[in-house]
Amino acid sequence: MLILSQDLPQTCLIGSEGGVLAGVVAASGGVWFCASPDDVLIEGDNIAGWRARVGGVDLRPSAPNQGGAQFQMQPAAFVFRTAQHCGFTLAGATPSAARFTAAVIFATPQDEARSLLALNTGAGNEMIFLSEAEGQVFAKDRAGGVAAALPSPRRHGAWRMAIVSFTGRALHLWADGAQTMGEGLASGLDAPADLFVGCRSNRAGLAKTLGASLVRDVFFWPNRALLAEDTSTDLAALHRYFRWSAL
Repeated sequence: MLILSQDLPQTCLIGSEGGVLAGVVAASGGVWFCASPDDVLIEGDNIAGWRARVGGVDLRPSAPNQGGAQFQMQPAAFVFRTAQHCGFTLAGATPSAARFTAAVIFATPQDEARSLLALNTGAGNEMIFLSEAEGQVFAKDRAGGVAAALPSPRRHGAWRMAIVSFTGRALHLWADGAQTMGEGLASGLDAPADLFVGCRSNRAGLAKTLGASLVRDVFFWPNRALLAEDTSTDLAALHRYFRWSAL
């Protein structure tokens, strides 16, 4: 047993990481959705939304998700199933998709996750999406003008994290402890956009883009490319939270 005679700061205490992260995300204008029974919105017999822990907004079922959303208690997570519409969307997530950061903490006990999240301009149908498929975690725009990819280790049931940042000309990707970056041009993204979780748009069909995963946390920072910044309080807090909460 180690006994210290002085008080320790909150950031040194295990279990305090979520509170520290919440304060940092709120201060930087970000949004954090954390899977908790208290934040599951129910209407009748269906899940009608996912309330943000930080940000004062709700994710709502995407248009094709007609009662497909499911939530499990142990471990607490939203359940996404292969070839079934279970996705959520945050309409008007940002006035411009030309610069942003999004992150997701997820697990893949069975199939590949495929569509993890996307930022989609709606009528223009331009997007940056984050996916896990064919042995890779990758991010790219719809037309393939910019892309970044990393190997995807098969860690059945273990919590994993992926982060994507877009600067307008560079796409930065962090996943499973590795980081990469791709440069290119992606047109049509300097426009208002909606955030999607577990799918890429409000269009029905495209079942091949829908995989199986458990999603525990989703983060979004409009107008912040955290992976492109030299230092980021948000990233440090996010990695600390993930490190201790993934145990």
